[in-house]
Amino acid sequence: LVLNESKLRDVIAGIEQISEMEDPVGLVLEESQLDEGLILRKVQTPIGVLAVIYESRPDAGPQIAALAIRSGNAVLLKGGREAIQTNAAIGTVFQQVLQRHGLEDAVQLVSTREEIADLLKMDDLIDLVIPRGSNEMVRMIQQSTKIPVLGHADGICHVYIDEFADVDKATRIAVDAKAQYPGVCNAAETLLLHSQFGGREKVLAALKSAGVELRDSGFGSEYLDLIMNVKTVNSLDEAIDHIHKYGSAHTDCIVTENESNARRFLNEVDSVRTVFDTASAPKSASAPTRRTHAAL
Repeated sequence: LVLNESKLRDVIAGIEQISEMEDPVGLVLEESQLDEGLILRKVQTPIGVLAVIYESRPDAGPQIAALAIRSGNAVLLKGGREAIQTNAAIGTVFQQVLQRHGLEDAVQLVSTREEIADLLKMDDLIDLVIPRGSNEMVRMIQQSTKIPVLGHADGICHVYIDEFADVDKATRIAVDAKAQYPGVCNAAETLLLHSQFGGREKVLAALKSAGVELRDSGFGSEYLDLIMNVKTVNSLDEAIDHIHKYGSAHTDCIVTENESNARRFLNEVDSVRTVFDTASAPKSASAPTRRTHAAL
């Protein structure tokens, strides 16, 4: 819930990166001539009006609002009640800036659960609902509206440290993936260690120093807390099999200096995002999240 100066700088940097993106609206993705004078084009267009219901973290609101504006969409934002005053202050800033351009209604705040219930009935006005939070919350919204819902169920993410991993790099990535933002959907929930990896004790000690409780059971659980399952595997195949059995196809990471193993992992793990030598929930500006934890 803390939005201190450091996190606020990250939020601002993320918004600046979004502002520098190429305008996605009207971009022609594909074009083919079906017949003489008949051309078929696939063109990016705005979705319309979005209703985004997200977890307590107040930094999610400005990220979502910036992405919506950049992609030509209007957005209704409902953050967690625990950060209601911070969300209101951020929303006021957005509306004041948008007012200068005649777009003050493009970002609106929703403050109560009763308003959410009313919004979910507006299938004639809202084009897409995007819930970001617990599995229970996402499923509840999916079952409560006729509006299309874009929502993940679980974020059971893995970090696999291969036998060829660099010890210092593996230690840094494991801690970053779990301890930086343990409550986000791409935080690692399970650490898989190859039995021949030589830095096991250093990695586990670093996680404990970061306040992480280590367990050897509960695989398939999404803790969203400083809790992490740890398992030893004897091969890359065993790691991939474990991920497919217990994961949620969200985000999974391999740490290795062996390019062949990295390529196998990236190609064979059936997840929305597979990453190589970076944390599942990275904090680097050059990492895949590009300083934002939301995407359209």
